Amino acid sequence: MKNDNKKNENEQCTIPVVGSSSIDRKQAEFLWELLDDIDTAGDMFKPRDLDSWERYYSWINKKLRKRFEVFKSDGYKLMTPEEYKDYNENRTKEMIDALKMQRLRFNGGE
Repeated sequence: MKNDNKKNENEQCTIPVVGSSSIDRKQAEFLWELLDDIDTAGDMFKPRDLDSWERYYSWINKKLRKRFEVFKSDGYKLMTPEEYKDYNENRTKEMIDALKMQRLRFNGGE
């Protein structure tokens, strides 16, 4: 049976991102390298005792933080750093407005 979902080798892979049509090759390679490094860490540390697990955990967490150099997230959406900055500014304004409304209700509409 023919696999119609298989992409041509020369076809560029695109990954949808909130606010963007796709990530570029450089970003994809950066993220792939992080995943590959994490995979390699299992071979490097061979966690068998508490000390090696602690070193493994520490090293993995340092690597994982690097993903924020390429994308940011609110826990639900994936955004570029620029999109995340705008998102946070809008979210902060919304939270301030909500607190003002709450204060008005608490103070009896004053």
